[in-house]
Amino acid sequence: LDLYGRLIEKMDGNVAQQRFGGDAGKRDTQSMPRKVLLVDLFSGPVALDAKGEASISLNLPDFNGTLRLMAVVSSADSYGATQADTVVAAPLVAELSMPRFIAPGDKATIALDVTNLSGAPQEVKVALSASGPVRITGEAASVKMADKQRQILRFQAEALDAYGLAPIQLTVSAGPLQIKREAALQVQPVTPLTRESRRIRLEPGATQVVDKALLDAYWAGSATLALSVSNTPPIDIKEQVKGLLMYPYGCLEQTTSSAYPLVFIDDEAAKRWGLTPVPREERAKRLESAFARLAGMQQARGGYGLWAASNPYEGWLSAYVTGFLQDARDAGFAVPEAQLKKSLDNLTEQFQRSPGQQTTPPKEPRRNDKGAIADYRDAELLRIAHQRFAEAAHAGYILGREQKAPLATLRTLHDQYRANALSPLPLVHLSLALKAMGDEARAKVALDDAMQRGYGYQPVDANNYWWGEWLGDYGSRVRDKALAYALLLRHKVQHDKRENLLFDLSDDFSRRNYYSTQERLALFLAVQ
Repeated sequence: LDLYGRLIEKMDGNVAQQRFGGDAGKRDTQSMPRKVLLVDLFSGPVALDAKGEASISLNLPDFNGTLRLMAVVSSADSYGATQADTVVAAPLVAELSMPRFIAPGDKATIALDVTNLSGAPQEVKVALSASGPVRITGEAASVKMADKQRQILRFQAEALDAYGLAPIQLTVSAGPLQIKREAALQVQPVTPLTRESRRIRLEPGATQVVDKALLDAYWAGSATLALSVSNTPPIDIKEQVKGLLMYPYGCLEQTTSSAYPLVFIDDEAAKRWGLTPVPREERAKRLESAFARLAGMQQARGGYGLWAASNPYEGWLSAYVTGFLQDARDAGFAVPEAQLKKSLDNLTEQFQRSPGQQTTPPKEPRRNDKGAIADYRDAELLRIAHQRFAEAAHAGYILGREQKAPLATLRTLHDQYRANALSPLPLVHLSLALKAMGDEARAKVALDDAMQRGYGYQPVDANNYWWGEWLGDYGSRVRDKALAYALLLRHKVQHDKRENLLFDLSDDFSRRNYYSTQERLALFLAVQ
């Protein structure tokens, strides 16, 4: 007895999408004409006569070949099935055989297979013509054919210096018998499909002329030019949110990130992004499940471990989870008060200790002739200094939202350690915390620094995960720029270089094929 299905939770599922493969190039051949059309003809139920026989009429398409006939019969107490093949052939059969496509300037042979099944000798006349980007050599022919004789005629097709679909017309006649066929031959360059994108930022009052000379490098008729204007970068938010909500794993960061969109995606937001609306009651239920899972990872002092409370303390993620609880509370969802209080108490304790935990990295790390850091020890010192500053600045921002960030600690981080930041995000966190606690002057300095700060300690072309992207705070170029922009929008902070984060983000976005849960959430928050 198979009871395995009872072990699997029943839920509405989505059709899985392949995340890998090498068949993307097939998209470039979708315009080519199909050579074969597969059809199934079904008569439906029919009644048999007293002899158990019935006549069934089928409207067959233009077809020469073997037809498989299948029948299923049943009565009140029995059933059966059978099948048989039958040959379908016109008195005069003519079939074209030609390549799927040819390139401009190429020559190819088109074969015409003619069979006389009329029961008598015939003089068969053939005419083949083409228009558009193809020229046919030897367009007409006349042959005498005996009954059941088969003959193959060949014509030469030449592709002109053009691009597109060439209609092929065929006429075959023998006395009263006549066949007219139409086919198509694609003329397509052998070079792969090329997509070129150019992004231009228009300042207020500025104009931009789109020059048609952009198409001069492509075959005439093969290129299209599309223009889109938007105040947001080309980011597919629907895919990012779906990727979060369907994320299968459940560590501290993944649990938080996958539940985070439920705080913001109400019916209006779901409609705006083309998502299936989730009732607020269902969102609340799923958030409660996330809160409960996070509570199982909360340590006795209020911090969090990566997979369980027994794991080592996670500084940056503990602030991240606390911010998630704050946002859920501010959105009107029921957040466990004790869990949030313990989280804030832990951040307060850790934040007050943070100045003594900061380090001083090397000011001039050794680099090779390409500008990359030559000694991994220097890279590790830079990373540790950034990570500790980022954790402290993040905690200060979370406490600043509660008006509980010690101003003296914020000022110490600002005055002595802000140069440790290898990304704009920690400086934005620090600026917002200082602003929340009333120090506008230092908040402005930190924000100005953030708008000029790049990401990482390696040149972009020398970057890799451990030596460039990974700074210890679960960030990346995409995550940090997107989240920094989202925070500035959220707190209505103006800066003349704020929008540059958005357009830099679109450049970084185009370099990647896969995004972490941190990146997906940050992208969603940046443009929601």
